[in-house]
Amino acid sequence: LLMRNFPLTITTVLYLEVVRLNAANSHGFSNREKPRDHTFEQHTINDPPKNRRTEGVYIPQDYRDAAAAAVISDEIGGYSDEGMWDKLRSDLLSNYDKNSYPWEFAWSATSSPDGNRTGLTVELGVNFHRVYDVDVSNSVIDLVVWVRQRWIDPRLTWDPNDYNNITKSWFWIGDGSGPGGETSEIWTPDLQLWNMESPLSQTLTDTQAVVTHDGTVWWSRPGHLKPICKFKGLEEFPFDKLSCTIEIGSWDYSANYIQPRFMDEKGFTLGGSDTSGESFSEFTIQSVDSEEHTYPPFVVMSELESWPVIFYHVSFKRAWQPYARGYIMLQIALNLVGFCCFWIPPHLGERMGLAITAMLSAVASELVVSSSLPNAAEITWFSTFSLISMFFAILVLFQSTIVIYLFHLTEKDLVPMWYKSLVRLYKGHIPSRRNRKSLGSIIQNDSLFRNEDQETNSNFDDDKEDVHIRLRRDTHLSGFGDANDFQNIDEVENNMKWRKIAISLDDISRFIFPAMFVVVMA
Repeated sequence: LLMRNFPLTITTVLYLEVVRLNAANSHGFSNREKPRDHTFEQHTINDPPKNRRTEGVYIPQDYRDAAAAAVISDEIGGYSDEGMWDKLRSDLLSNYDKNSYPWEFAWSATSSPDGNRTGLTVELGVNFHRVYDVDVSNSVIDLVVWVRQRWIDPRLTWDPNDYNNITKSWFWIGDGSGPGGETSEIWTPDLQLWNMESPLSQTLTDTQAVVTHDGTVWWSRPGHLKPICKFKGLEEFPFDKLSCTIEIGSWDYSANYIQPRFMDEKGFTLGGSDTSGESFSEFTIQSVDSEEHTYPPFVVMSELESWPVIFYHVSFKRAWQPYARGYIMLQIALNLVGFCCFWIPPHLGERMGLAITAMLSAVASELVVSSSLPNAAEITWFSTFSLISMFFAILVLFQSTIVIYLFHLTEKDLVPMWYKSLVRLYKGHIPSRRNRKSLGSIIQNDSLFRNEDQETNSNFDDDKEDVHIRLRRDTHLSGFGDANDFQNIDEVENNMKWRKIAISLDDISRFIFPAMFVVVMA
């Protein structure tokens, strides 16, 4: 400053030296006017002081105007506006302890007639700007907010008349709230986010606080709130309206020292600028409610020390349309496509391929959506929908498997061959006396059958052509299969019976399955 205003500085020093010499000289010049008493007058460039002479030296008018606008000597007893700002800050912070609670307020409350302390009232207001992120799987939300606090610090009061009618000043606050950090200039209440994922010192921007002459401190900070939420309403996902409670209060001081209260009746606002609100976003803020709550005294603390906090109940509305288009409608369509398996002939392999595809699509939808949901015991609407869709997809696959099996079955009954083999083995190794006789007769009859078969072997060659003609005729009438798939006429007759059952199952499933699906989904 001195180097930039070197001529002005030389003029000011010269003027002050002349005043000092004049005061030391008792006799002065007789033909000059006597020096008049100097009193403080506030001058500006637009209202310069009149030309004046000191004994022995005349100061030009333009130099005196510049000197008066820049600085006035201590002997004159005044400061310019810039000097007053520095003097005010110096006077307020000279004996100020930024790490100390404003005890003057507490002691004055103690001296009240009832003798009870109600604590320093700290007004809290939160402007909810917009939703930044909602992490449902980790139960964390991220809100863009403006956090505002207002309180009275008796140590920061002054008389504006003593400081050129200055009524407010600014003080830097860094490193979050609470007893000031290394860069903070004044004390701040330690209001913290109780259910925090990240502390306010990391998510809110450091700013300056505005202090008025009556000691009122106004501190506003933009940034983020990142609480851990106990979500309500997630059961209706994706048609849900989530609700999360934000809890803010003092962590170190009980109600005897700090009392959080609403700012401007409600303690919150919505919007506040043209850039607030959401556009092309999954979540939007639907409503906000505030509540003042007081926790009872802790066991380890005094019985009179309760702990007040402020609750903000924030409700979010989810955009359900992407889930309806991308998952729900698609899965319903794939289920209906899966029901088309009942119209595909059982001997075609594409039937099983379609059934498997419908089932895998239901599994894929469940895996994609479940990745954005918490792994919790609660069941959401989408989980129920996905389970129903997967159940019908598996049911179609199971029905197709049964129909294809029956369609190619040639046995007389559904008793498996391994069971029949076990029964024969059991009866053959543990025969009773009567069974042994019967078994011998069976063997004898079998021998007789073999002899008879040898006698008629010549006739079999003559009828062989007739048997194959009947097989081709029966398989042609059935519409499927090959004559070489069957060994005899009995297998053809058995297969025709099972095919009728398989076709009947398809006919019933074409109407029962879609009807059941609609009813259950509804």
